Amino acid sequence: MRHVLQEDGRMEGEGRAIARLRTEHQDIIRTLNIVGDEAINAVHPKSNGTKRISKLILQLGVLLKTHFAHEQTALYGPLRSTLGGDSPTDSMLEEHRSIQRAYERVLAALAECESQASSSQAREGLRFHIDSLQGITTEHIRKEEKIIFWIAELNL
Repeated sequence: MRHVLQEDGRMEGEGRAIARLRTEHQDIIRTLNIVGDEAINAVHPKSNGTKRISKLILQLGVLLKTHFAHEQTALYGPLRSTLGGDSPTDSMLEEHRSIQRAYERVLAALAECESQASSSQAREGLRFHIDSLQGITTEHIRKEEKIIFWIAELNL
């Protein structure tokens, strides 16, 4: 079994690394679901504002950034080294960039919603972008867990 260097300089077995990434996936999905539920409330005309959803969206951003860094260190870097160029890691890393762009659209929609608190169009825009982020993130995680983790277990 190979080992990977953790952020703190310790080595971690690949099985533990994948287990940690799976846990992070669960945290991301859980937070996305809560954000989605809050978005339903945020689009309601009698909503009391966006404070709670704003906090959750920022928390989601931290989870995504941290998770992407962990994946690069523990999964994609080692896979790319082992498999060489043109590996499935390229398309998955492109999906990370797509998720990041979708997250940035959520932030922009949130800012618009906060500046136009009574605008139903702004609230609906926020909900739309959250739904989009949920969809692409969930699909990405499914692919990672079914394909990339399997490839990692065979090759690392």
